[in-house]
Amino acid sequence: VRRRGGGVLVKSWVHQACGGGGGDGQDHGCAASVDKGCWKCGKKLRCCQLFCPCSVIQPVDNACSYFDIFKLDAAIELNQKDLEAQFKALQRQLHPDLYTRNSEREQEISAQNSALVNRAYQTLRDPLERIKYLLEQQGILTLTEQGGTISDPSLLMEIMEIRQQIDECVSPVVLDELRLSNRTKLSTLLSEIKRHHQDGHREALSQAAIRLQYYAKIEESAEAASERLAEAIKAAEKEAAAAAAAAVVLGEGGGASAVAR
Repeated sequence: VRRRGGGVLVKSWVHQACGGGGGDGQDHGCAASVDKGCWKCGKKLRCCQLFCPCSVIQPVDNACSYFDIFKLDAAIELNQKDLEAQFKALQRQLHPDLYTRNSEREQEISAQNSALVNRAYQTLRDPLERIKYLLEQQGILTLTEQGGTISDPSLLMEIMEIRQQIDECVSPVVLDELRLSNRTKLSTLLSEIKRHHQDGHREALSQAAIRLQYYAKIEESAEAASERLAEAIKAAEKEAAAAAAAAVVLGEGGGASAVAR
């Protein structure tokens, strides 16, 4: 590192958020491929380039996708370790605390970029949110508020029955079985979505994504039910322990009375 302009310590090498990247200030893989100029020196840069060779932080262009920012291929499945490593590396470069002694413009860009990286990370780390974002990038609005719903009556009935079973479940064992079955369906759907995405089958991809969303909501309901059952069991155990303690006290009291007589 080196100190620039009496301000914060900044990296002397150029960090790039898309492509292979080196110290030459050139982008090597951003899908957007939009040029921009450094706001300070005017040097030509790529859209997802976070630093100019002059070491000044740059705003991320709106054309950059979340995948570009983390230097990852736009895919249904991601390596979570790679994603997390990229996230930590970016935050080490962009955190606003590093720019408190820099210009107001640099502080503003740092705060914006850091917030963007956080938002991108939260989206890509969640499978359903990642698929939703990936589809939106391709103009498929299936999982948005304006998206589609289940049109298959048998599937809709299955979803309703599963949700009812979860709502009425009073056994952790039975609930675990329901969750295992649902997770198997989620895994199958993820594989199906991945295949449709690779093959470019937009309609099949859209329909599979809708089903995935419903089964994902079932998982959320099952998680809530699991927490509810755990609290109920804990409360019952506490009540039983209190009753047992009270019985002991009463028993000791009765024994003492008999001795006194």
